[in-house]
Amino acid sequence: MQLPIYKLHPKSAFHFGERGVGLERTAVVFHSDSLFSAIVCAWRGLGMPVSSDGTMPLLAPFATALKCPLFLSSAFPFAFDILFLPRPLNREGKGPKSFAEFVSLAVFQEIVQGRESRDQWHAVQGGEALVTTDEALFLLRRLKGQRKRPQRLTESEFFSLRQEEIVALRTNQKKELLQRFNTRQLELWASGEDTRVPRAAVDRISSASTLYFCGRLHFAQGCGLYFWADIRQDGYDEHLLSALDFLSEEGIGGERTTHGRFELECATAELPEAKTQNGDETMFLTLSLYHPTKEEVCNQKVLVEGCYDIIERRGWVYSPDGLGFRHKGIRMFLEGSIFFSPILGDISEVQPDRFPHPIYRYGFAFPPHGLKVNLSDELSKQEGELFEPRE
Repeated sequence: MQLPIYKLHPKSAFHFGERGVGLERTAVVFHSDSLFSAIVCAWRGLGMPVSSDGTMPLLAPFATALKCPLFLSSAFPFAFDILFLPRPLNREGKGPKSFAEFVSLAVFQEIVQGRESRDQWHAVQGGEALVTTDEALFLLRRLKGQRKRPQRLTESEFFSLRQEEIVALRTNQKKELLQRFNTRQLELWASGEDTRVPRAAVDRISSASTLYFCGRLHFAQGCGLYFWADIRQDGYDEHLLSALDFLSEEGIGGERTTHGRFELECATAELPEAKTQNGDETMFLTLSLYHPTKEEVCNQKVLVEGCYDIIERRGWVYSPDGLGFRHKGIRMFLEGSIFFSPILGDISEVQPDRFPHPIYRYGFAFPPHGLKVNLSDELSKQEGELFEPRE
């Protein structure tokens, strides 16, 4: 399935708030509901028409999934030409908090096809992501990973190899090279305690200052965020581009006075999907936060038989018609969740009581109906060294 992707090359750090006390934690993923909200705010800032009741006619087709003109995934990390996706949750329901959270597109393709090549997968980013052998060598060459032990080949000789020369190496040569370097220490992004910065809030009346810390998401050179889009109505591709151009300077996420700016790159990529045969057990995976409809909640194959994790979404209203209000909380299925029935989802209204216009929480599955996957029994257990909990 060939789909457009939009790469966000960071010009500053990002801050994607997580539930908790203060601003000290930041997520790595920019969830699809927040991405949609940012796009809607950009349309409002660009002067898109607003009706007398405060609604935006541009949003009317989003009322149901069958007429939705634009489906969005969450924004995931990328490193150069390597796209990362959430690791599918297994049959035991173990989520990404305990195992590698991301897998490269090539590894993801093997997983959804039900193939097992764990001896060809390598951990990077402290075990937070998995890549193939060729991708690991490519990242070592570009990011110059640390060596484990002395080697016959000098560092300068290895890093001078062109990518096509690395790919052409024999399997045993690639394995020997990877044994000399610690791929797990390759850092593509950073969002831990070391990235926090001190900030000060000044009281407007007493001028007293209060110290607090803000978590930041940094990316290495050549890395950033990207998301998939499925545009199903003419004109919305231009609306999406205009919103992203606006957001590239306005910023995304929180703390936008100093965070959230990016440079936009448009491209296309192949989203892998399992080729199922008669008798195969077909499962459906979502690459966005997913909020089921009432009919889907009653479907046993969604809630009872699914392999999923749930996240509670809360936050503050950002609107020229009212600031300082908290919108209603809502629970959604996390990216990488798997279900045994096609899924669509819906958009929920979460505005506070008596607010002048609707506030929408985007909950459509991406891709529509879900991505077909066919996990093998071995992969569903997720046993082995590469899937040990990261420290």
